[in-house]
Amino acid sequence: MWASHCKATHDDPHWKSEREKAKQARIRAASVAAAAPQPAAVSRSSSSSSGRRRGRRLSSNNKSPSAEFSVSKLLKEITVVHPVELQPPVSSGFVTPLRHYQKQSLAFMVDTENKSHRGGWLADEVGMGKSAIVLALVASNQTSPNDLAKKDQINDVLAEFEQREAKKKQIEEANKEAIAKLRDEYKPGEQDESIEDEKDREREYWKRCHKFDWEARKEDQKMKKEISQIPPIKERVKLKPTIILTSVSLIGQWEDEAKRHSPGLIVKTFHNSRSREEHNIKIKDLKVIRGLNDVDVIVSSSTFKWPEVITQCFDFHRVVHDESHLLVSSGASAKLSCANLIQGKLRWGVTATPATSSVRDLDRQLEFIRLGHELSSPFGSHIGSSPTAIELDKLKDAIFFLNRYPAKECFNKLSSLLKTFMVRHTKSQRINGSEALALPPSTTSTVMLTMFKDENEAFNHINTSTHVFSNHCEFGVNGFTAQNAFCYQMSSLRKRNERAALSAKIQNKEPDIEHEELLERVPGNKGKLRYRYKPECLAKVVALRKDLSELQKTEPAMRAVVFTQYLDLHEASVRGLEQDGFEVFQFTGSSNTKSRDDAIRKFQDTTNGKPAVFVITLRSGNVGITLTAASRVYLLEPSLDPAVEVQAAGRIHRLGQNKPCHVVKFAFEKTYEANVIELHKKILAGEINIVDHFVPSKAMKILAKGIRGSWY
Repeated sequence: MWASHCKATHDDPHWKSEREKAKQARIRAASVAAAAPQPAAVSRSSSSSSGRRRGRRLSSNNKSPSAEFSVSKLLKEITVVHPVELQPPVSSGFVTPLRHYQKQSLAFMVDTENKSHRGGWLADEVGMGKSAIVLALVASNQTSPNDLAKKDQINDVLAEFEQREAKKKQIEEANKEAIAKLRDEYKPGEQDESIEDEKDREREYWKRCHKFDWEARKEDQKMKKEISQIPPIKERVKLKPTIILTSVSLIGQWEDEAKRHSPGLIVKTFHNSRSREEHNIKIKDLKVIRGLNDVDVIVSSSTFKWPEVITQCFDFHRVVHDESHLLVSSGASAKLSCANLIQGKLRWGVTATPATSSVRDLDRQLEFIRLGHELSSPFGSHIGSSPTAIELDKLKDAIFFLNRYPAKECFNKLSSLLKTFMVRHTKSQRINGSEALALPPSTTSTVMLTMFKDENEAFNHINTSTHVFSNHCEFGVNGFTAQNAFCYQMSSLRKRNERAALSAKIQNKEPDIEHEELLERVPGNKGKLRYRYKPECLAKVVALRKDLSELQKTEPAMRAVVFTQYLDLHEASVRGLEQDGFEVFQFTGSSNTKSRDDAIRKFQDTTNGKPAVFVITLRSGNVGITLTAASRVYLLEPSLDPAVEVQAAGRIHRLGQNKPCHVVKFAFEKTYEANVIELHKKILAGEINIVDHFVPSKAMKILAKGIRGSWY
């Protein structure tokens, strides 16, 4: 073969035939790749190039990934009535009577821990009281005292850690001394004035600097190697607490839930934002560590880094990640790395939406759940591995195969396996002849608004070039790129004006302000000029104020929640509602923990009978928090992902709500927002499927309709 190839010419008929076969094989491979689900997300820096590559793959077969085996169908298969129910014993201190579905979830979790020695997913629908089930699990299934570390064992492992740290510090000090000697020898910051020629002096100076850098790097590598050779802790010991990792805004709510459902549990928090509070523990203190077996629950943030003395020496009885679907969102790497530092073999992901558009969403959550149950072989062999590790590995393979090769056999395999890992109930599910959770009715209405003339001139345009739109609309694009292809212009306009004002101030002249009729100047920090929007100039704020004023006439003590994605609209809404006399509570992503907790508790306390409104940015408060004092939710703009809106509405329509609820969604006519509303209708009707976070060509054409820079 190779001999004939070496003598071949370009026009040789045999090799022409071989080239044609290879070409056809590539075409077939491209068509298979086009039908396969696309990657769940791409980084910001590579989104455009990835979109072009995906476009070329789909050009021969312009279809979205298969929806036949969708996430919604998979979750429907998982949603079953379990035959066994369990109520925590009276002696456990858990005082809340559980509903049938909660007892089933608790029985599933206890059985999984006791028989399989692992965790899984608690995936009951939004607002069904998952926190109560987790606390019931803590109260019902505590570890045996014989399995916990004794004081002598804790002292021994702490002494071993201190010896290890002393050795590490000794190596670091030796490195500092070596670097100091090199600095004295090469003097990298000084030129040799005894050399008369300037070029020679420069050459000699840089030669010494490079030599110093080279030697210093070698010393650093030597230090890292010596530290890596320090033996690890011989044997980790087990502590009693269950660790609950959640978002910062939900730490206080978990405390309140524990007091209400299980006042007998000893619950502590561990977070810098609560360092001044009495119930916050200082885990770096060795005395505190020695007393951790007296604590039942420690609530912390999923992004908070724990000290090495904990992560290297101790295993906890149980680790729970609240809202575990956030492990697959943007910025999830930090959450996952911090969560995986905390050791414990019973690991649970708690979420109402374990996956939204792709089974790959389960993969990162599984990475958290399977920690401590790794295969004995680094090459994936099951030989010598524990049954639990093998079971987890099979689940990982099943997720991969359904994502890569969507087929009925793969779907059934994953569904069967997932039923042993995940317990899920829905509100409408029938248990013993009635709904699992019968709540008052919830209705939704969409209000189409027209921008004011000044708003229309300022905001109703998209700064995107035609060729980008045409590429997205022809081939489809991932959801991240689609969301960011259409941007609201409020923030960029305000920032441009603030920069112009600063520049004019430096040059001692009047600033040239764009669309000044929408903005008002206010003093900023350190004497800087700052602009903010006038509430009366924004159509959505005006409509919100009018609607709430009408509601107050019929319900004097009304309470409502307002969500928006934009900080400028958030600020304008707060000021407008305060001008109307409402008691306004609010927080954003930058609000500290104490202010969030205080705002939630005061809003939930309705004893004063005053009308109140809670204004929240969507990303900081659309999951987890309970605001059942309200009966109305306002969404000031539609979200591309309908699941985000469902989560936001779930803040009021959940366990504990005793009033009919109503969700009002605002959207501007003849804008991208109107296109999102139309897309939602198509998705609901089953005409368009968004699978694996991939927005197909048909959906992109709807989103781009009437947008400048688009041909649609």
